[in-house]
Amino acid sequence: MPNAQVNYEREIDALITSIIRMSSLASGMSTTKEQQQMDGKKASFYIKDLDKRYTFIVVGNKVELTKDMEKISTYVVCASAKLFLDTIDKILAGDVSAFQRAIQRGDLVLKGPQSLHDQLMWKKGLERLHQLRKVYGMA
Repeated sequence: MPNAQVNYEREIDALITSIIRMSSLASGMSTTKEQQQMDGKKASFYIKDLDKRYTFIVVGNKVELTKDMEKISTYVVCASAKLFLDTIDKILAGDVSAFQRAIQRGDLVLKGPQSLHDQLMWKKGLERLHQLRKVYGMA
């Protein structure tokens, strides 16, 4: 099973790298008010079976990885790397309700003082990534 975990980790790392690159292209897709609301916000995605954490911060109009664990507004816990990849793959393929369904099923659990608001903002962000993939011929 270690090989499967290494492959999942590699796939997730590549996916996150591509999402971060695409996020810099999305600046024109959000309003100034949305950018102001999200600037400086942090979310930490923890994938249980990999025992791995990915922490993101919104800086201006793009998303960056950070190691700074202070002032995280939302924690997202995912039971497995497979569920994480399946959910993100569905979203990027155009199934924009996959994020919400994963939360409803308990595949993703959001915690934090602003988790409901952040859930809506992450959903919007993921939908925009799908739109970018269509515009740039990646979908």
